[in-house]
Amino acid sequence: MIQQGSNPHAQIALIVANLVPVVGVLFFDWSLFLILFLYWVETGIVGFFNIFRIAKSQGPFPTLKGTNFEKFDEKLKKALLQDDAPSIKQIYRVIRMVLIPFFLMHYGIFNTVHVVFIVVLFAPDEFASSTFFGVEAGSFLVALAGLFASHFISYKQNYIGNEEYKHINPLQQMFKPYKRIVLLHLFIIASAFAIAPFTNHDGARYIILLFVGFKMVADIIAHRLLHKNISVV
Repeated sequence: MIQQGSNPHAQIALIVANLVPVVGVLFFDWSLFLILFLYWVETGIVGFFNIFRIAKSQGPFPTLKGTNFEKFDEKLKKALLQDDAPSIKQIYRVIRMVLIPFFLMHYGIFNTVHVVFIVVLFAPDEFASSTFFGVEAGSFLVALAGLFASHFISYKQNYIGNEEYKHINPLQQMFKPYKRIVLLHLFIIASAFAIAPFTNHDGARYIILLFVGFKMVADIIAHRLLHKNISVV
């Protein structure tokens, strides 16, 4: 049994993607709000790839032996041995058909509340105008593409390449993003509150850069913990 962590290529892609906002701050005068908005869009990217992860997951469900549901576990196993019983693949297919729409609804609500919170607390007055992203649109899209590429590489290299999908079941995978997203964004918002009063001063650019650096470190740590101790036979 080998313990396999995150693929080095995925970690490098994550670092490069997190460096793009640094360019935005240094050369395109990105505001704190624009960076927060970018990180919110990233949560959508995480959810997008999690749909494919749920659909691909093939890990076993934990046994109910030793719990209050032990009798149910025994009856279920006997039922599956019957000639007309559905196959494991069929059962997993039904489970995924239920979990994916539920995840979309729940994750969608979570992200809606999240963006409302960011807009209400951090959005500048000109956010409502159509020109808000005017000059910054190109650099913002580049940053967005970098984050998308980072999560795509992680999906291909870690989840598919390292066969993580064989060791996690659909239910576990449905809740997997929340561990990283909730903790990471609590850190982001808390840090944003801490530096917000200083972003209108001459040194605002360097304070925002420090914020981006903190987020990158937190992201790398969260990424490593997420892919730590994946058992591969």
